[in-house]
Amino acid sequence: ECKAVASKMVQLKQIQMCYGQVNTYIFILKMNGNYGKVNPFPEIFDGKIANEEELLNLALSSGKRINAKGILSNRFQVAFWLGQFEEAAELAEKAKPPPKMSFMEVYHVFCEGLTAFQLARRSSSSSASKWMTIGEEAVTRFRLYEKCSTWNWENNLFLLEAEYHQCKQEEDKAAAKYRASITSAQEHRFVHEEALAFEFYGDFLRTIRRVDDSKEKYANARLCYEKWGAHAIIPRLEEKIGRIQGTE
Repeated sequence: ECKAVASKMVQLKQIQMCYGQVNTYIFILKMNGNYGKVNPFPEIFDGKIANEEELLNLALSSGKRINAKGILSNRFQVAFWLGQFEEAAELAEKAKPPPKMSFMEVYHVFCEGLTAFQLARRSSSSSASKWMTIGEEAVTRFRLYEKCSTWNWENNLFLLEAEYHQCKQEEDKAAAKYRASITSAQEHRFVHEEALAFEFYGDFLRTIRRVDDSKEKYANARLCYEKWGAHAIIPRLEEKIGRIQGTE
């Protein structure tokens, strides 16, 4: 449907609106593992645009900065969901939306904050402080966002707080927040964020050597990702489970 709508917009010369539909379609293809198998650009743009890079260059050269930002934001989101946190961090600043408290801005803060906590645990002490600052700022902002819409942002706040406590080695607090995030995502029917919370909880449990519990959370995460249709993420979970089994 996204492809059909985008093609129609091109025919009607509604290029501005077309960018959003194309971004949505590309995100879906990358999440379900079909990007590369299908190249929608030539068909959508009647052969004038061959790939995503050409679309980005067109947006930049024609001064359509909002459209270019949308493409970069899409790349940032894809890198985040595929667990490519170094790449996500590189894209985060380029993709940062204007401060309007839009959905795009709020979700950017969420993904950037989680990316920062991931990198903080992998970095040397000198660079870890930089990532912790970004993560802590995300927690602070989400406490404000959650007051505006508990339904939409409660589970995100709990997951950010869980990652913060894990970085601080506050295991009991971290575990409680992971569980709270999972429960909130389930109650509010955000299956993709339920999957993410299960996966990150599994990562946490693996670090504290609760391997059986970790495998269980990864299995739950897999079911949620499959329900979401994000088949491109499944190999990552299989790899994590394989590492656990290899150490038993």
